[in-house]
Amino acid sequence: MPYARAGEAMRLIHTANSTPEDFHDQEERDWVYNGLDCCVTLEVLNAIRPQLDDTTSATYAFSRALQGPALEMRLRGILVDQRRKKEVIDQFYDHIDRLETQLDEIVLDGVGLHTFNWRSNPDLHNLFYNHLQIPPIRRGGKATVNREALERMEAYLIAKPIVSHLIAMRDLFSKIKMLRTGIDPDGRYRTSYNIAGTSTGRFSSSFSEFGTGGNLQNVEELLRSIFISDPGYKFAKFDAKTYAIPPVFKERLQFHVDELLHAGNLKFIYRRKQKYWPMILKEFGALGLPEEMAFIAWAETQFDPTARSKAGAAGMWQLGPDTARNYNLRVDSQLDERLDPPKATRAASRYLANLLAEFGEDSFMLAMASYNRGESGVRRVLHQIASEPGGFKKERRDFWHLYRLKKLPEETREYVPKVLAAAIVSMNAQKYGLAGTKEEND
Repeated sequence: MPYARAGEAMRLIHTANSTPEDFHDQEERDWVYNGLDCCVTLEVLNAIRPQLDDTTSATYAFSRALQGPALEMRLRGILVDQRRKKEVIDQFYDHIDRLETQLDEIVLDGVGLHTFNWRSNPDLHNLFYNHLQIPPIRRGGKATVNREALERMEAYLIAKPIVSHLIAMRDLFSKIKMLRTGIDPDGRYRTSYNIAGTSTGRFSSSFSEFGTGGNLQNVEELLRSIFISDPGYKFAKFDAKTYAIPPVFKERLQFHVDELLHAGNLKFIYRRKQKYWPMILKEFGALGLPEEMAFIAWAETQFDPTARSKAGAAGMWQLGPDTARNYNLRVDSQLDERLDPPKATRAASRYLANLLAEFGEDSFMLAMASYNRGESGVRRVLHQIASEPGGFKKERRDFWHLYRLKKLPEETREYVPKVLAAAIVSMNAQKYGLAGTKEEND
């Protein structure tokens, strides 16, 4: 393999007879390593090229064409708003403090443990396996309280509130860790991309070559808010797998958009939404919930905080009495806090966060379906799916699969496009003649 420094004669390295110890200069060692990387890749390509068909040839050509854009993204990086970054970290720590206080109350009042540290594995073992008497979940023959074990413990009703708090706090610390990842001296967050290492239509990503940056997949809205787009550029979110929308769903989505646009009270609803929206975004943002989920309040009550249903649900978010009490709202003959918009919104956001924790952060439509159907109803459907061949696979357990097979009731199948239609109309206020509409004054 030939290489040379500027001004030097070309050198030939017989890599078959060389070892890393033969190169005392780190730069020389890096040159040889990268040269081998290119040469071996070319050898492999020449060996497999005769085996490629039209489909695999097109895939290779597409991946190769992405090298330029991927390299440009790696070099450019993303500018970080340091002030906003600190604000988001503080929000996450505030949320952890609230969850920690709630968890301590649950463990003290419900289990009777006066001293409990949720960060301590021995304390968690003692809580779940000794006090709650849950059969030990083992890994490598030893009882564990890792993420997988906690998710399995959610099947036990007595453990579910504790587990949901633990998972939420662990997830928040993971997000804080991402925010504290090193950035480059120019204030940019850089990551390396793997073009061919994914089947979801997304690049996989990891630390940059210099150990800064990290994984930029599945970065939720609150985390994304720390990034600043360069002049002339806009941020966009697209996931080819997530948005492989069935044609019938697109039709129903358009139906609900058209229905909203022809509603005589559209501007009235939008004004009322604007009145409560800052408060709603604050609560949803604190938990990192997708903004689209906040439009559940539009689908439920058109943001009416005094709404009541024949089934006993009440408030803007139509919380049932038991659900409301589970999230520390007072519901009795003297006071119904479901009619208090800030308190009800905080309860609804925590409920939705728990649904996302159960079904997965990339399954927000399934979580919305659960809000309408009830998580137990969706859970039963998923258990039925699990008993089928391949039912454990992620693509068999997402909203689209259940939608296509009509595994959910019609009301629930229509509920999700109804929520998303409200989001589409509201987020395109200028296009639909809503921009500049003033808030409703109750």
